[in-house]
Amino acid sequence: MRHYYCILILIIYVCLANGEDDIEGTPKVVGVVVQGRVFCQDCARLESWSMNGATPLGEARVAIACRDHRHRQFYYKVVRTDEWGFFNQPLKGLDVGRYHIDTPAHACAAHLLHSNSPNCNVATDTNFGNGGSPLRYEITLFNGTKYESDVYSAGPMAFRPKNCPWPTPKNKNIHRLSDSS
Repeated sequence: MRHYYCILILIIYVCLANGEDDIEGTPKVVGVVVQGRVFCQDCARLESWSMNGATPLGEARVAIACRDHRHRQFYYKVVRTDEWGFFNQPLKGLDVGRYHIDTPAHACAAHLLHSNSPNCNVATDTNFGNGGSPLRYEITLFNGTKYESDVYSAGPMAFRPKNCPWPTPKNKNIHRLSDSS
């Protein structure tokens, strides 16, 4: 009977030891997750970064592109937003350390690609969505002791309707420099 207890204790010890990741020489897995939101910007807010009156844009496509210190692209992923305009994408296989870059915030940006809405399909540069919205570090999430993910955010970014009237200046008595002399 004593042998059974010894074997049972040994099995429990082996099972618990296999669950630890603090063993020296074992690298921790670090995952990168990029999240953001895409809107349809109201025509009244054209030429501003305001999202007042904006509606979430579902099924929009956003590209996440990462570049090295020589500005060469080494990672590219296209993601779709859900019906509320959110995207939350783990970047599997992203290794910024290989390219001598500290964090994905220094290397990666989110770009607006396409809107499925026929009424709102012109990309704006709100939060640099057209040229590449830089990533911001948000939080590190731990799921047990085996996985660690760093969450970065981009945007919010926006498309606008095609037929928006251009805003007129509020002061119509603005003179150009050449007119004042």
